Amino acid sequence: MFGMMRISFIKETIVFFIFFLSCSDIFENARKTLEISSKIHIDYRDLDIQTKIYISQYDKGIKSSSEIFEVQVVFSPLILSSETFFRVNIDSDFRDPDFFVPGVWIKGNRFSLSKPYSPLKGKRWIFREDRLPVPVVMAYSQDGKVLGVLKVPGKFDKSYDPDTSGPLLYDTDIAGLGFDGESGRIIITFPAEEYPIIYRRKLISHYEISSKETKAYLNSERRMKFFIIRFSADTFSQAVSILWKVSYDIYKKEGLIQKPFFSDVLLSDAFTSLQEYFRKYFFEGHISGFYSFVETKTGRIFMNLIEAGFTGMAVFNGANSIFLGYRLGQPDLIQIGRKVINSWIENAVENGFFWDCYNPDLNERCDLPPFFFKDSFFTRRNFETLLGIYLAYKYEQDEFLKQKWFSAFLSGVHSTIKIQKEDGSFSRRYDFSGNEIEREPSGTYFSVPVFVKAYEETSDQKFLQAAISAGDFIRDMVEKYHYYGSTIDANSEDKEASIWAFISCYLIFKLNKEQKFKDCAEKSLYSSLFWFFLWNVPFSPDQDFYKIGLSTLGLSSVSVENIHVDVYLFFFPRLIRDFADSLSTEDSARIKDFSDIMVYAATNIIPTFRNTKGAVLGIVPEVIQQTWWDYGFGGKGTYNITSATGWTVASVLSALKNYFIYPDL
Repeated sequence: MFGMMRISFIKETIVFFIFFLSCSDIFENARKTLEISSKIHIDYRDLDIQTKIYISQYDKGIKSSSEIFEVQVVFSPLILSSETFFRVNIDSDFRDPDFFVPGVWIKGNRFSLSKPYSPLKGKRWIFREDRLPVPVVMAYSQDGKVLGVLKVPGKFDKSYDPDTSGPLLYDTDIAGLGFDGESGRIIITFPAEEYPIIYRRKLISHYEISSKETKAYLNSERRMKFFIIRFSADTFSQAVSILWKVSYDIYKKEGLIQKPFFSDVLLSDAFTSLQEYFRKYFFEGHISGFYSFVETKTGRIFMNLIEAGFTGMAVFNGANSIFLGYRLGQPDLIQIGRKVINSWIENAVENGFFWDCYNPDLNERCDLPPFFFKDSFFTRRNFETLLGIYLAYKYEQDEFLKQKWFSAFLSGVHSTIKIQKEDGSFSRRYDFSGNEIEREPSGTYFSVPVFVKAYEETSDQKFLQAAISAGDFIRDMVEKYHYYGSTIDANSEDKEASIWAFISCYLIFKLNKEQKFKDCAEKSLYSSLFWFFLWNVPFSPDQDFYKIGLSTLGLSSVSVENIHVDVYLFFFPRLIRDFADSLSTEDSARIKDFSDIMVYAATNIIPTFRNTKGAVLGIVPEVIQQTWWDYGFGGKGTYNITSATGWTVASVLSALKNYFIYPDL
C-alpha cells in the first residue's frame, strides 16, 4: 500500500512522509515518521528559498538493529541567483550526551584542552564536512541511547580560502556538521559553517579565525540528503562500532564505496618507484640512514637530519632496503640497508636505548625541541627502531649479520623492560638513564609488537609477560575510549593510538586466545576505521588534486590537531584482514573490502615513472590537504610544500609487502 501525508511544517517548508507499507504496519511506521519529523527544525538566514523535506524509513537490505530514516531536503530559489544559508537542527532529546564527530571531536576532546578544538571554548561546534572522514555526528546518552545523523557527502566544491575578509560566499555542495551541547541537538548547515572557530593553520603561524558568516550561490534546485539513525548500545565504543557498520552499508548502497581493482602493473610500478628513495636520500657516515625532510615537488632536502623512527623511520627503512634488494635483485640496496642497521646498533645506543635522531652536520644527536631532545628519547621512536632491527634480522640472509642483529634486538628489548611501570605502561619520554620526563603513557601502544616478537623467537616468558602487562594497560585505555598522544608532534586524540591499540590487542589474542583481547581488538578496530575516509572529497578545477585526480576514499585523517589526510598504514590492512576471519560473515566482508580500499588508496599516492602525480619520483607525499587547513602553505587541494617522506615510504612499502607477499607480524 502507498501512503503520503503532506503537512505544513515551518514557514515556506513542506514535509512529505512517504512509505510503502502493508496495512498492518502503516500506522506504526507513520507514527515513527511523524516522531522523526517533530525533531527536525530549520532556521533560515534568508527567506528567498522554498524548502521541502521528504522523510521515509530506510532499509534497502541493510542488516542492522538500527532504525534508519532517510531525509531529503530539497531547496530552490524564489529569486534567481539568490544567496542563501539555512540550518537544520535535529533534537536528540538526550540530557548531556557525549558527542562524536569523526576526526575532530572524540568524546569531548578531553585530551585537547589546549588545542584549537578545545571543549573549553564552548559547547556548540560546527565543522566543514570535508574535515570529516565520515560526515556523521553521533549523540550518545548516559542510558545507552544513540542518535546518529549521517550526511550523503557533497560532490562539488568551489569554496574560497577563509583568510579572505568579510563573509564567505560559496558555490558548493559542502555542508557543515556539528552539535549543540546545551540543547543536545545535532546540526547541519548549508553551506558549510564553522563555529566557534575556523582552525586554519598550524606550525608556521598556527592560528584560528573567528567564525564567519557564510552564504551559497543558489542558481537552481538543490538537494541534500541525510540519514537519521537510532539504536541502543551498552558502551560508547559499541555505539561507534555499530555506527561505522551502518554508515559503511548506507554509503555502499548509495554507490559511494566501490571495491578497487589491483593490477600487476600497479604493484610493479609501486615497488620499482619506491626503490628510488633508498638511493636518492641515503646518507653514509658515522651513523648512516636516510634523509626524510624534503620538498614535495622538487625532492630537495631541506633538513639534514637522520631520524630513527616516527617521521624519519631510518632504521625501519634500512630493513626495507634489504627487503627490496633481495626482492628486486638489487645488491646495492642490500648493502645500503646493512650499513644503516650496523651503524645504529654500533654507534647510536646509549645505556641500551637508541638515539632519536642524528645530525650529520654536527656529528651528534639532534637537539630541536619539542621534536628532538639531545639528552632524552621518546619511547615511540625506541620501539620503532627495535622493530626495524627485528625486521632486518628477518629479511637478511647472511647468518653472521642475522645473529648480530638479533642479539642487538634482544639487548634493546631487555633495556626497555627495565623502564616498564608496574601497571604495564611506558611513559612518553625518558632520559638515557631511564628516568621519566614526560608521564603520558602513549609509548605503551608501540611496545607490544616488540615484546611479542621477542617472545616468539625465544619462548622467554619474561617477554610474554611484558606484552600482556602492556596489553592490559591498553585494554583499560580502550574501555575508556582514550586514544591519544601517540604522535610526537600532536599530543591529542589521534588515529595512530587507535591503530596500535588494535595491533597490540590482536597480536596478544593470537598468542593466548583470551576473549578480553579479542574484544579490545574489535573495539579499537572500529575506532581506527572512523579515521579513514569513506568518501571522495570534491576539489575545484583550479586545485592541484582535481588536476591529478586524487581520491580521498581510503586515506585517513591524522588527529584532532592535524586536520589533513595521509597514507599511514604499515601492518594495519593485513592484520585487520586476518582479524576479520574471527568476526561474523557480514562484519568480515566489510573489513576485507575496506582493507582493499585503503591499500589501493595509498598505492595511488605513490609517484611513479609513469605518473609523478604532482610530486617527485622517490618520495611519497606526506601532508594531503583535503580541506582549508595547512601547515602554512597551500590550503585545500594541495600537498604541503614539504614532506617527511621517510615514514610515508616505510608505510606504503610495509603495507604492500604485508598485504600481497607475506606478513611481518
